[in-house]
Amino acid sequence: LAELAEALSACDADGEEELCRAVDESGVLAPLIARLERGLSDEHVLYLGLSALVNLADVGGAELCLRHGAFQLLLSLVDAPDANTRYYASAGLQNLTSDAFLISAFADELGDALDGAESRLAAVAQSDAADPQLE
Repeated sequence: LAELAEALSACDADGEEELCRAVDESGVLAPLIARLERGLSDEHVLYLGLSALVNLADVGGAELCLRHGAFQLLLSLVDAPDANTRYYASAGLQNLTSDAFLISAFADELGDALDGAESRLAAVAQSDAADPQLE
């Protein structure tokens, strides 16, 4: 997991497609998302997993992440009790939703998750603005 997160954060534009293909072929994404959905008591592992998702979505893997349910997972984490998890969830959602055509293609699958996502994120941003941990 640490190697995946590191590879994704160090990926440049020339290697994005190859890296996304390797992640897809490895089959690691479905179990990673499933494990994150069940929750992790080890914050370090949680942050590594979220970092991998956020960076994968940022380097051209947004469609791959959406196919495996990352949007719903990240949306469920924007209300997490700790600021770091909220940060990763918000950044990941931003990366997943930056391509309007892609979101339109997944609109049926995302269904109700899209409704209210903007207001939930705005509420998180407002509450985080008052969080002394983030200053």
